[in-house]
Amino acid sequence: MPGQAGGPPSSPLGRPPRSPEKAAAGPAAGAHHPAAAVAASQASRAPGAGGGAPRVEAAGEVVWRAAPPPVGPPGHAAAGQQRGEGGEQAGPSTSGRRPDLRYAVAAATGQREQMEDFFVARRFDLAGGGGAGAAPGAGARPGPSAAGLFGVFDGHSGTACAEFVARRVPEILGGSGLGAGDGRAATRALRTALLQADAEFRDAGGPEQAHSGSTALVALAEEGRLLVASVGDSRAVLSRKGAAAELTVDHKPDAPGELTRIESAGGHVVDGYLDGNISVSRALGNWHMAIKTDAGGPLTAEPDLVDRPLGPEDEFVLLACDGLFEVFTSQSAVDFARRQLRVHNDPTKCAEAVVQEALKRGTMDNVTLILVAFDVELPPLRNPRLARNDGMTRTLSGDALSTLQRSISESEEQMPGRGEVFTPMCE
Repeated sequence: MPGQAGGPPSSPLGRPPRSPEKAAAGPAAGAHHPAAAVAASQASRAPGAGGGAPRVEAAGEVVWRAAPPPVGPPGHAAAGQQRGEGGEQAGPSTSGRRPDLRYAVAAATGQREQMEDFFVARRFDLAGGGGAGAAPGAGARPGPSAAGLFGVFDGHSGTACAEFVARRVPEILGGSGLGAGDGRAATRALRTALLQADAEFRDAGGPEQAHSGSTALVALAEEGRLLVASVGDSRAVLSRKGAAAELTVDHKPDAPGELTRIESAGGHVVDGYLDGNISVSRALGNWHMAIKTDAGGPLTAEPDLVDRPLGPEDEFVLLACDGLFEVFTSQSAVDFARRQLRVHNDPTKCAEAVVQEALKRGTMDNVTLILVAFDVELPPLRNPRLARNDGMTRTLSGDALSTLQRSISESEEQMPGRGEVFTPMCE
């Protein structure tokens, strides 16, 4: 959760935490857009209780499946079908893999007083087939034109901005007429949705809301590709045969590229804070700050955009706020999640375990994680040697080698019986 220097970690803006019953019932109030391709978009928040066990907020929807279609309401197969069990077999895809897409969301308040994260996780129908614009249960069937829409919105200085953009971004995307397979148009639409939601929040908010801000990490997964838009320090990490590939860059004020941009726009960074006040260099909201303007400025909502083809080696992606990466590196998060999936192959249990581990490791922030798995098969055993086969030769410096030799010598001197020769006794 990006913070502001000198202020409290959270404020009472936003509605009170939803009860477990309401969380399980579906989307937050006002999240429906009746004329959009995004039908019943979820803009949900995690519980407001203390840092206890995380609650799984959404899980297991099969976003697409090659053939035959899932039994029951479109996009909502039974638990056994979600894991490829119960005898249902999907037809082959062009990549030779079963193109099932499964996801789970887990979140916890951690040591914060209030949960300020919101998320979106649902099916998104693309134009050009598969029932574009149809709501689940309205006769559309999942197909190659069905996609998964996922978003993590890490609020700061209250929940107003995160809640607003978590509702509006899916609605704006739903009215954009996105078509299947058009990555360039899709990335433009993601950018437009974020910037438009940011401007709408400025126009709709009062003086109190103007202080609220949020990061945004939005991903659109269709068969064979993953599109990502990122503003702030939430992170998307792809597991490629167990090797972590960071799809986003943390927008921190002192990052080299961001520092150059900030200074060119007339801003400055003090102790890692932009203008001495905010710990991210890009954010939605925060319109009360003079460093953010319509014409651009040191603080901007301009997203980074990624269009990533997915291949057979791509296993899953982790979309998470910075509360997770306070205590995990990208690679250690992938390793932990992968070990969980190899035990039970259940994204729900896996997401819950990762968030629980972050709490055990002492994260100080809210934690929200969306795990999106691109296959139903167990991840294969990872070969550590393959993961480092990057063509680089690794050597120790002379100083490091000397330090290592001294450490070994000192350890040997402390061993009992050093210098004695032991001869095994044989009968």
